[in-house]
Order: sequence, then C-alpha cells, then structure tokens
Amino acid sequence: MKKAGKDSRLKTQDGLMGSWAHKLISLLAHKPISLLLLYLVSSSYGGSSEEIEYYSPENILKFAEYLYQEGDYLRAAGEYQRYLFYSRQSASSSLWESGVRGDFRHQDTSSILYKIGLCYRQAGDTGRAISFFREVVTERPKSRLHFAASYQIACSYFLAGQYESSIQYINQALNETRLETQDSRLKREGERRKREEGRGKREGGTSPRSSLLPLPLPMSSSEREQLQILAAFNYLHQRWWRDAEHILGSVAPEDENLLVLASALRASAREGMSLRRKNPILAGLFSAVLPGTGKMYCKQYGDGLYSLTLIGVTGLLAWDGFRENGVRSIRGWLFGSVAGVFYAGNVYGSTIAARIYNRQLEADLLRRLPAVPDEMDF
Repeated sequence: MKKAGKDSRLKTQDGLMGSWAHKLISLLAHKPISLLLLYLVSSSYGGSSEEIEYYSPENILKFAEYLYQEGDYLRAAGEYQRYLFYSRQSASSSLWESGVRGDFRHQDTSSILYKIGLCYRQAGDTGRAISFFREVVTERPKSRLHFAASYQIACSYFLAGQYESSIQYINQALNETRLETQDSRLKREGERRKREEGRGKREGGTSPRSSLLPLPLPMSSSEREQLQILAAFNYLHQRWWRDAEHILGSVAPEDENLLVLASALRASAREGMSLRRKNPILAGLFSAVLPGTGKMYCKQYGDGLYSLTLIGVTGLLAWDGFRENGVRSIRGWLFGSVAGVFYAGNVYGSTIAARIYNRQLEADLLRRLPAVPDEMDF
C-alpha cells in the first residue's frame, strides 16, 4: 500500500511537472518570455541550490538585448532604463559601504542611453528618441557616441518628416564643431595639457581664470560629410533641388559607399532641376481657348475629352434655346449657366491638373531615391 501510494504521488508530481512544462511551451510559442522567468523555472526543477539574482543589472541587460534583437523595441527600452536604475542603485550602495561619496558614472551609460534612443526611434516615437540622444550629446560631450547621437537626432527629425528641424540641427552641429586634421588633433592635445596645467595653478591660487576658452568639439571630415549627405536628403524631400546640389558639390568622401550615395543624390538633385514640368498658367489658357485642352496638356486625356464634350453639349443646348425663344428662353439660360460653371471649373481645374502633374513627377523622383542611412559606421 505504501509503495502504491508513493507511486501515485510520483505520478502526480510528474503530471504537475508535465503540465507546467506544457504551459511554459505554450507561452514561448505565443510571446517572448523573460530570461529571468526562464532562470526561475530551470532553477526550480533543476534542483540548483544557487540563488539567482533576477534583478541584477547583468541579467536585466541581457534581457534588454534579447528584446531588442527580437524587435520588441518598447519593452527593450523599458528594460534598458531598468538596467540604468539598478546599476545606479548598486553603485550607490557600494560607494556607501566603502565610505566613498560620488556620482554614478557607469562606463556603458552613454551606450545604454543611445540604445534607448534607438529603441524609441525604431518604435516610431521620435520625440522620446531625440530626448535620449540629446542627453548623450549635451551631458556626455566626450562620449565616443557623441557624433552618433548627433546624427541620430537629425535622422529622427528626418524620419518624422520635420525636414526644416533636421536641417537646422545639422547646421547647428556643423557650426559648433570644427574639422579635425592630424595637425589640429596634435594641437588639441597640447592645448588640453595647457588647460590641465592652468587648472593646477588655479587650485594653487596663482591664477583665477584660464586664458584658454573651450574649443568647439572636433569632427572628422567623414563625419561632416555624413551630416551633409543627411542634409541633402532633407533638401531633396522639400524639393529644394538647388540647395541639395550645392551642398553635395562640396562632398568628396573617401569612403566608397558614401561616395556612391553622394553621387546618386547629386544626380537626383540635377534631375529634379531639369524635370519637364507643366505650366499652370499655360494649362489654364489652353482650356480657356478650347475647353479640355489644358487637361490634355497635362496628359489627362480622358478628363480633357470629357470636359470638351460636356461643355460643348451644354453650350449647344443653350444656343439652341436662345435661337428658338430669344433671351426669354428658360432652357437657354439654364443650360447657359450650367455651361458657364463647367467652363470656369474646367479652366481652374486645368491649372490644378498642372500642379498635380508636377507633384507626381517630383514624387516619382523621390521614390527612386536611395534609403537614408539611419545608422552610419560609427
């Protein structure tokens, strides 16, 4: 009896474990599950006696990276922010226990903020993406991701259709930075050493101020060209063909991919300037002389023929009414009024048709543009 009871309990436990395994498989089939939950299940049934730190920054970061790779960008952004919170909390407690006071400065803070910005940009929330990219640019100017974040701010404006804001930010970034060559890099290092010496003197009380003003942030020629190419994308989407061709004229990148991209954009800018557009005034004049011909001029042959027939028929009926009953003809005035309205609408519609034709012509050109590089080789 005892053996039978023991067997039944084992079967019951096996059945429970099987049901839990079935539920776990069904969850995995429908949506991504937290790595922390996987660790919990494996440790519960694996008989491991080691305690797993489910809220450790390392595990949270792994989960955030997993969500980002799976394309679950909003949840990934939340996990990255949770990682920063627990990292700061862990660092603060360590500093408190050691008796050292100071602010948390994690070596990966800039990269995590940058990744959060990418998550929101990929999810379509460009406003929040820009706020995180700006935090990297303004609060961490010496970060290796400073230029990448600056580029992403301008790119986010572009993806949101805010072309003027993107151009304004690019011009600001170009004006606030300076082109850095090998000589200027060596000069910058020398001036940095001088500032450090001046700081030491100030601390000793010998000099109240440094004679050196802070220099604009350095930017390589390749980075400037990447921003100029992005500015050209904005100009093209605003139909500012000459501005796009002008800014691309000064771009001569050494990178082959950038050179191909700049050449393609410059060719599109020149094509945009040479498009065979229709003159709205000329289209209206054509329809005023002969109804429907203005729309035919804009290659709307069906509409042009329809307008010509409709106005011609109503005008003929009005003429016939006036011919039979003179100026007292009700039919003449009725069809004459209808023909007049159709005639005026045809003239105005021809001018609109010319504008629509031009917009479609430009839209076809923009659709053939290469995709904007949202992430350069940073």
